Amino acid sequence: MDDCLKSVESEESAIHLSGELSQLLKRGGFRLTKWLSNKRKVVQSVPEFDRAASVRDLDFDHTLTERALGVQWYVTPDTFGFKIATKDKPPTRRGILSVISSISDPLGFVAPFHLSAKILLQNLCRKQLGWDDLIPEEDLLCWKRWLEELPRLKQFAIERCFKPPNFGDIISCQLHHFSNASLVVYGAVSYVRLVNAQHEVHCSLVMGKSHLSPLKPVSIPRMELSAAVLSTRLDRMIPQEIDLAISDSFFWTDSTCVLRYIANSERRYKTFVANRVAAIREQSIPSQWHCVGTRMNPADDASRGLSAEAIIRSNRRTKGPEFLWLSEENWPQMPAAIDEEIGQKSSEEVAATFATMTCSPDYDVLEVFKRFSSWNSLKRFVAWILRYRDRLRNAVIRRKKGDLPLSHHDQKINALNVHERKRNH
Repeated sequence: MDDCLKSVESEESAIHLSGELSQLLKRGGFRLTKWLSNKRKVVQSVPEFDRAASVRDLDFDHTLTERALGVQWYVTPDTFGFKIATKDKPPTRRGILSVISSISDPLGFVAPFHLSAKILLQNLCRKQLGWDDLIPEEDLLCWKRWLEELPRLKQFAIERCFKPPNFGDIISCQLHHFSNASLVVYGAVSYVRLVNAQHEVHCSLVMGKSHLSPLKPVSIPRMELSAAVLSTRLDRMIPQEIDLAISDSFFWTDSTCVLRYIANSERRYKTFVANRVAAIREQSIPSQWHCVGTRMNPADDASRGLSAEAIIRSNRRTKGPEFLWLSEENWPQMPAAIDEEIGQKSSEEVAATFATMTCSPDYDVLEVFKRFSSWNSLKRFVAWILRYRDRLRNAVIRRKKGDLPLSHHDQKINALNVHERKRNH
């Protein structure tokens, strides 16, 4: 009975908001039209000429659809889907790009299916084919297979509403972000997990993203790290766009390298790794990151791709992995070995810096610069200092490895550096 009352209250709220919005914009000379709702009572409250043309006679046919950003909204079942109507394009880079771009999927519902076509297009770029050159036979066969599967996307459907009917009050609302990567693609997918007062669980796909790797080869750990950054970007954006009070966010990855990067705050990494670790730590904390097996990771589909048939039948893609529907004690646990590996050397080379303080901390470096009368002299001085620093760093590394003295060449360079500084002073 309570759920029925809440449904009525929801309809009354929709009627009230639509009326207020229309009156507010009317003051500025704007008239809102083409109103549509999946509730007949809401549509009835709107004047006939302000309704969408498909429901002016209140005919709620099961096939009633509306389109928004290229995605079909099936009004009666209240689901999202796709209408595929591609034109015949020549098998060239230009034609393939035109077909791919004609399928709008802003929320990444069927991103794993688009993946194979995008990879094909990238491979054609690597082969340096012209925009209107016919593609090779082997690539043509892959393209034709993809086109044959494309019409099957009409059967795909996903619920529009995150909260199912008669679900009751929500006591917990969590976001779960999964990330994964391969040599050619990295991606992330996000789910919202709701728990009601009866401790019933419902999970829904919010959105997914996938990106191709650069043409220049990138290592798997770096690709996994980029996928993790993508997860944090989704976590920043989704709470601002959905009308749900998010209580907590969880991040899942099957890469132990990423977990070590995030958990380690003592090492200094190369620029690529350091920038991405900083971006991850800006949006999340290490305790929010968890390890999940590849077979239970739905983001694995975003990095490997799926056929249209697999996407239609896959519950993991639209509903999330099975463990999210269970209580938290049944979720995958962090392997104990990872804690031991954090102290070990990571797969990325660590950049070490050696420095020596030769003056008091309150010494003003600008006083040194004032001794130079020209810009070119100052540049030469700084260049010599930097070169001298690099020589000292390499010498320290060599001596630590083999306890070797400075070579004659290094001694000569050091003498030249000292002479140059004396001459400039």
